[in-house]
Amino acid sequence: MRMSSSNFTLVALASFLIGNGGCESKNETAETGESPEADTDTDADTDSDADADADSDSDADADSDSDADADADTDIQGVLINELLIDPEGSDGGLEWVELYNSTGASLDLTGASIYWMKSSSSTGETDPFADLTIEPGAFLLLGEEEVGDVDLLVALDLGNGSGADGVYLLGAGGKVVDAVVYGGENTDAIPDETGKAATSLADDPGSGEVLARCPSGFDTNQSGEDFQVLVEGMETPGSENINCVSCSLAADVTLVINEVVVDADGSDGGYEWIEIYNDGSATVDVSYWQIWSFKSDPDSASVSQLVPESGSSLEIEPGGFLLVGESEVVPVPDVVVDLDFGNGTNGDGIHLVDCEDTPEDAIVYSTSDNADGIYDEDGVEATSWVGISSGDSGSSLARYPDGWDTNRPGDDFCVQTEITPGAADEPCP
Repeated sequence: MRMSSSNFTLVALASFLIGNGGCESKNETAETGESPEADTDTDADTDSDADADADSDSDADADSDSDADADADTDIQGVLINELLIDPEGSDGGLEWVELYNSTGASLDLTGASIYWMKSSSSTGETDPFADLTIEPGAFLLLGEEEVGDVDLLVALDLGNGSGADGVYLLGAGGKVVDAVVYGGENTDAIPDETGKAATSLADDPGSGEVLARCPSGFDTNQSGEDFQVLVEGMETPGSENINCVSCSLAADVTLVINEVVVDADGSDGGYEWIEIYNDGSATVDVSYWQIWSFKSDPDSASVSQLVPESGSSLEIEPGGFLLVGESEVVPVPDVVVDLDFGNGTNGDGIHLVDCEDTPEDAIVYSTSDNADGIYDEDGVEATSWVGISSGDSGSSLARYPDGWDTNRPGDDFCVQTEITPGAADEPCP
């Protein structure tokens, strides 16, 4: 297995110590007269000189090989890991991929390079070295497994899913790290970045089906947490420009609330759930790339739906305006069509409206009994107030009245409403 940059640094350091006194060889001179022993010493000196010449030749060959390897690494500087799918939906087998991007103005030979990964301090892997592979200036190359399709190079991958922290590296033909991305939670395994030191800037841990992408393509500060965004399923662009990056700009006065929601549609919920967002502030707010988080039993695990505008447009809500977010069967047609997965309230469920900086702006917690599951409110603490619902409320909504009324206590702010008004002002509570 080829060395990562951290191992390479240790080897280089050891060589430096040996060459500069760390393992110094003393040259002692014996005082002797004319004797056979002296002749023997002369022979020994001759042998030693011959050995030294051989060592010198060997060192020269090694240095030459090392220089060639270093050149091979240097020659592909500017090739970046640009986008990657580490945790496909369902079984990962055969569906993982890594996209490379040439940020330079030259055609670069990737022959002998490889993708290396670290899943913990004791779990690593590497692809076979690339054979006869070139990347053109400004071009993308898709490296993927057998089920990915349309790949530029078929490779076997086994990338980590971000438990603790994991790393993916592009190695040059000489074995040195050219680029890296480290992602996941706390870096307890000291997974290194491209400097060979334990990474302190980590990209977020993508969920199943989500990708990590440089935003924009080629953006590189050597800080994974700054360079990469998580893009939800459907926003990936394997083998091409990352065009779905989130540009977040929040207005100074943001007062958006979840105003009305149907969590349990009549009959099958599939396709009929919806949520209405109301702007109770004084400024127009663009909710492009905001998210709806749905908590069904675990306060630390949510299904996520992202509000993605059509190309070239935005999702602005004017003061006093509404935005209807719903599934494909909702009438009227929602302003944003997404898949939703709301719980029906058993032991407490919750919905958070989350801005483009991943900050919860509003939340509703509801239950058929109590908050036994410990669902959080918008402040990140276990909710002590929730909307009481029952199995007989199927088809009804949970609605604020008047619109925008918000004490941060869902049990006081919402009522069960049989006269639903998706995308419009709420009716008085019954």
